[in-house]
Amino acid sequence: MEQPKCNICGVAQNEWVNGKCYACGKGHYCDMDADMIVEQRVYDWCSKNKLVMGGTIYKADVRQKVESMLEKGKPVPQYIQLYVFG
Repeated sequence: MEQPKCNICGVAQNEWVNGKCYACGKGHYCDMDADMIVEQRVYDWCSKNKLVMGGTIYKADVRQKVESMLEKGKPVPQYIQLYVFG
């Protein structure tokens, strides 16, 4: 079963219009290309682990945190490892 998707700002896929996210308002939008789309559970995990900065997740920051957790022997969900190391 495919997981629900959102963008790196946490805006659900069903809120995009023609592949663009207008959530920031004021006529601005972002094109939803592959680098902008994540599984909702990835965004939620990042939020829970305080990796959302300014409403957005940054893959480099997530990778750094995951590498640190793995070095310390802490568990990291497989879907997060897949997102980071893909």
